[in-house]
Amino acid sequence: HDPAPEGPEEQKAQRTTRFQCEAERLEDPLLRQRVRSLLDEWFETMSKSTRRARCSDLRQFATHILEKPAPAPSADANTDAAIVALGLLHLGVAHTTAAIAHYFETNRGELSPQTLSRRLTTLRTWARVLHLNDAAPCTLDGVPRDAFIPPKTDSTPRPSNEHDDVATSEAKSHDV
Repeated sequence: HDPAPEGPEEQKAQRTTRFQCEAERLEDPLLRQRVRSLLDEWFETMSKSTRRARCSDLRQFATHILEKPAPAPSADANTDAAIVALGLLHLGVAHTTAAIAHYFETNRGELSPQTLSRRLTTLRTWARVLHLNDAAPCTLDGVPRDAFIPPKTDSTPRPSNEHDDVATSEAKSHDV
């Protein structure tokens, strides 16, 4: 007997299960207090704009993992996002890396390589903070950047051969 074809609800349930993040921990008041304290320590040396960017990066990632609309920026939303990342880390590097890979693949066409790079840096740095403070069992330091972020490309068109280079130089000299 063949199983019934999967519909959108079954596919969503599988996706949610694939990226478990211990979301039930979002309501734990002691964990919320500890994570908020770690966030505050992490932010101490950052400029206001860097803090905003890091929080936005965590919230966008958590939104993807939880499959919920993005919350308005707030201390609670930032704490929730930080706990989502912590929950993933508790399930291991492989699980967390798969979640990051899915997130980056989903956003590849919408975000610049620079934004993707900053977001990966945010996740890696937050994981390191959690690990150094004995809150997470692992870091993401070994996660290869090249696996997620396309190489930077120079937007300046380059001549395809020496003949084109000469023609371009001649054209520029006529414009003077």
